[in-house]
Amino acid sequence: MVFEPRSNTSRRKVFQKEYGEAFDDADLIIIADTAPDTRLSPEERFSPGQLAADLRARGLEATCLAEVDDIVATLAANVNEADVVAVYSNGGFGGLHKKLLKALEERLAEATKGEKK
Repeated sequence: MVFEPRSNTSRRKVFQKEYGEAFDDADLIIIADTAPDTRLSPEERFSPGQLAADLRARGLEATCLAEVDDIVATLAANVNEADVVAVYSNGGFGGLHKKLLKALEERLAEATKGEKK
């Protein structure tokens, strides 16, 4: 699963602990490392890196990545045919959806090409 803390609410620390418990059923968790909302004091800001660290401390596979292309590459390398990718965002997420579909199509084409030889 991929989470982009983009909304005003998700960028506040108020749900930091709850997010740490919300992704328990995911096999791989990627938190987008968004720019901090400088209108909030540091004490009020949600920390994507801290969430990833908290999840890892609980034994979950989690990472924090800043670039959409890095998120796509990580997903494309780890997603299998029967997997479901859940993307949580309230915006376009830098074109992640289309980029991921393209990367997965290319991976499938490459695998299929290798099987035909």
